[in-house]
Amino acid sequence: MQRELYKRTYFNEGEIPKWRCPTCLTGRLTLHEKLFVADNAATRRDINEDYFDAEQISRVFTGALCCANCGETVVFSGSGGVEREYSHENDDYEWVNYYVPRFFYPALKIIGMPEHASIPKDMEKAISASFSVFWSNLDSCANRLRTAIELLLDSMAVVRKVNPNVTKELTLHQRIERIDSVQYPHVQQMLEAIKLVGNDGSHDLGQVPREDILSCYEILEHALELVYPPPSKTPLIAQMAQKLIDKSSTRQ
Repeated sequence: MQRELYKRTYFNEGEIPKWRCPTCLTGRLTLHEKLFVADNAATRRDINEDYFDAEQISRVFTGALCCANCGETVVFSGSGGVEREYSHENDDYEWVNYYVPRFFYPALKIIGMPEHASIPKDMEKAISASFSVFWSNLDSCANRLRTAIELLLDSMAVVRKVNPNVTKELTLHQRIERIDSVQYPHVQQMLEAIKLVGNDGSHDLGQVPREDILSCYEILEHALELVYPPPSKTPLIAQMAQKLIDKSSTRQ
């Protein structure tokens, strides 16, 4: 996970972050032509008034990003404004345009899925849904990550009910506690952390910090690697070693 790419909430004109292509996952996205930018109604109405300050300017923008590797096109949009920024070149402060992305389509993939294993489609769908709202609603993003770990527990064969004849299901916390800590060391702690942030998204509207969501993504990415580990190289290495032993024995 390239955390630094997603920490920034805005970008300046001419300084678009090097976001990764959501299709080929290797190419970098660059701006296709210029952004379309328009002042909102309040700005157009008040901009010539004596009391209006430049920092009150509010805008919307939309644009297209292209991948140099696979040719994919990503549409993005959001809000914007202007701010004072110090220019070393001019040794003075000047007004600079800034833009806050709120939407990408296709959604940028903040973390990768295990390439060596086929994870359940419903879990992949829940994680992808969290990418879609990351830029616009962190509370909703936290809730989708919470859903993703419910589905991850399903794939780990952690039951939803102790007794199939009883309608009441175990809580997410109770299910996390039932994880086999020998088979999946540290995963219990990881999913508990994501669950707590997901709870905050449900109860403390607008209060989930961006940094906490990014931590959840980083934790989830590692948890997926533990639950879906890459194939062991031991058999291959053992076979290689045996060939050397056999080769040596034929010389004797």
